[in-house]
Amino acid sequence: MISNLLFSSLNEFFDRVPLGRIFNRLSKDLNSIDNNIPNYFSNTLVFAFFGLTNVVVVLVVAPVYVFLPIIVFYITCCYFLHRYTSAPQRDLTRLEGFTKSPIVSCFTEILSGVTTVRCYNVKEMFFQKNCSKINENKKPVMFRKAC
Repeated sequence: MISNLLFSSLNEFFDRVPLGRIFNRLSKDLNSIDNNIPNYFSNTLVFAFFGLTNVVVVLVVAPVYVFLPIIVFYITCCYFLHRYTSAPQRDLTRLEGFTKSPIVSCFTEILSGVTTVRCYNVKEMFFQKNCSKINENKKPVMFRKAC
């Protein structure tokens, strides 16, 4: 993405796309790389260890001709579970992104008018408003983590 940004035409791309949107996208991508790749790597190692342990236990307990159908069944189940859960994961990630922008806009609104908020003593109203938007954002996050 960075190479595409560097080699894009100045007149066409940067005139149409605001810099805030570009920085937001870059920071989101870098944040997902920094946070998600170590988790994916550790989960892969844990699942590989569990899978290898299961294979060793089945090989010790059962004869080889029993082991092959079990592996085929296991791989088939994993494939169908992945197909079943990937679409909801994608949709919940999209919903999480949609519900994040009202939080940011509410927070910037509060920051820009902090003196007015304090003057009229409506801190609690804005606090509740921001908390409700955060709760709406956390619903798809919790559902995505539960899948």
